[in-house]
Amino acid sequence: MAAKKRKLDIRSYFKTNTTEVTETVLLGSCSGREASGEAGSQVTETVLLGSSSGREASGEAGSQDADPSVDSNRQSNCESDDIEEQSDNNEEQCRTGDIMDFDIKPNQPHPKNIAVQKLSNRVLHFQENWYKQYPWLHYSPTVKGILCFYCVKTYTIKKNTLSKKADPAFSSKGFSNWKNALVSFERHQNSKSHHHAVTVSAQEANPVDSQLSSAWAKQQDNARHCLQNIVSSVQYLARQGLALRGHETQDGNLFQLLKFKAKDDASLSSWLSRCHDYTSPPVQNEILQLLGNCIVRSIAVSIQSLPVLQYSLIIDGTQDVSGVEQESICFRYVDHDLIPQEVFVGLYEVPGTTGVEIARVAADVLLRLNIPMSCLSGQT
Repeated sequence: MAAKKRKLDIRSYFKTNTTEVTETVLLGSCSGREASGEAGSQVTETVLLGSSSGREASGEAGSQDADPSVDSNRQSNCESDDIEEQSDNNEEQCRTGDIMDFDIKPNQPHPKNIAVQKLSNRVLHFQENWYKQYPWLHYSPTVKGILCFYCVKTYTIKKNTLSKKADPAFSSKGFSNWKNALVSFERHQNSKSHHHAVTVSAQEANPVDSQLSSAWAKQQDNARHCLQNIVSSVQYLARQGLALRGHETQDGNLFQLLKFKAKDDASLSSWLSRCHDYTSPPVQNEILQLLGNCIVRSIAVSIQSLPVLQYSLIIDGTQDVSGVEQESICFRYVDHDLIPQEVFVGLYEVPGTTGVEIARVAADVLLRLNIPMSCLSGQT
């Protein structure tokens, strides 16, 4: 009787003040569990009954004290539904999109990467020579089987009007019956749907960006070929000590040499008839300067590679037509064959003809060529 009266008192008090009872009982249930586990569980059951009756009696108070676990469960259920829907979409994209990674040619991995077919008495493997016999074979890691490269592009990805007549084993599901592989491959190769897919793929026009890219690459190759001819011609004339230009552009040795080469080169002939910028005097001087820099660098490398690095400097000065003092610098050294070499590395302008100013120019030249001054054995 005492227990029943206590329950009735709790219910009557809960109707008047739901919030206070909930907070008090929750604290009591926690302390009850810590003190004695079984007694705490009984108190919790009593409170849950009281809270349900309190919500029925006072709807507003019950709605304010809603259980947050219900909202969290609803939110988690919604998130799980979204994740399942997203995974289904990803799986569908993988089924139709894995071949897009190989839209230029079929994916034909090594047979050891393709699943085997296990029978009761033996194990069958995919044969590598089937790729040569049937070049349209395409392995899809998503379906774990063999597909037809052209049929997938035509019927599965692009959804052709004849997709219903395509063989699903080679267009979507994947083929993995290696026991009947040759018969199935031959039957599919001779089918009308396969012939139609191959025809559609062959008649497809290249995208505009691909056409522009290939045209631009071809134009660059043509210009590079013509520039190489010009540089080689300048190099030949400079090596022979011949003048590049004449009184008129058409009379120069360079233009006449290029014109002679263009007789057997249609691209060079067409390029010369349209553009002459790379045969102008400024460009000729720039090419000569680049060739001269290459020669000086090769001389410096040959000196640096000597078994015993010793050299001498020969410096001589003169004035040009404008009256500016120019100093010529030459290196003298003994090469690997013990043959003395004297090489000219360039003309350098100096502010004056004193020993200090000439020495500064010589030190600057050695620094630029990365040749140590400590190995200098003589100077004249």
